[in-house]
Amino acid sequence: MDIPQYVTYDDFAQVYDRYLAKKSLKVIPLLQQLCLSELPTGAKILDLCCGSGHIAKKLTELGFQVTGIDSSAEMLVLARKNADHVDFKLDDARTFNIPNLFDLVISMSDSLNHIMKKEELDFVFKNVYNSLRDGGTFIFDLTMEDGYQRNWKGYQSNIIDDSIVCAIATSYESPDKVGKFHATIFNRNDEWKRTDVTLYQRCYSRDELVSGLERAGFVDIDVYDAKKDFNIKAEGKNIFVTKKYVDWVK
Repeated sequence: MDIPQYVTYDDFAQVYDRYLAKKSLKVIPLLQQLCLSELPTGAKILDLCCGSGHIAKKLTELGFQVTGIDSSAEMLVLARKNADHVDFKLDDARTFNIPNLFDLVISMSDSLNHIMKKEELDFVFKNVYNSLRDGGTFIFDLTMEDGYQRNWKGYQSNIIDDSIVCAIATSYESPDKVGKFHATIFNRNDEWKRTDVTLYQRCYSRDELVSGLERAGFVDIDVYDAKKDFNIKAEGKNIFVTKKYVDWVK
């Protein structure tokens, strides 16, 4: 299966880790409420698209055995510095193969919005299903179309400090359901160096996501609105919670 890798994310890793990654820890109370409190100490968790490892580190501190997968080598260099007790693997959500190991798989911070084709998202769901033990849980969040329409219409942001200047701009094209995230980054070592990074995200409908999960074999699919159901300040973000029951596989 010939799938292009997400190498562009290497160029954004430093900015993400230093200025954005810690925001991901806001999901920990949500995960506690949804499932962590029910897992035994030492339960095995996969953090899929783990980025620079902040969530994985916190889960390890809570007593779980954590594996992190990301397709960006530079993200994992930072992750191993941030969380040296986590087993990080350079792999792709669309192609990884770890059968029947995990009690819980999570993929947070809109990671799966970066999967640009529906058939590739189906690969992700099937890989996650195969990686879970019987009765295991899969939790992920995604920004839905109303979130892109509200927050990605010409949004701009700047990061400035002594060694990094980063200008970020986003846009969303409704007909194609594609969001574009562009960052112009200046890093200073002995002199300033410019890097331009463009990342893309795709919006999926609730029906597409639920049907994809069902095709993979998942059952008991619950969908929550992050803001309405959990008071998380995230417009248009949905949280999906589902389980693996082998006896129900079609």
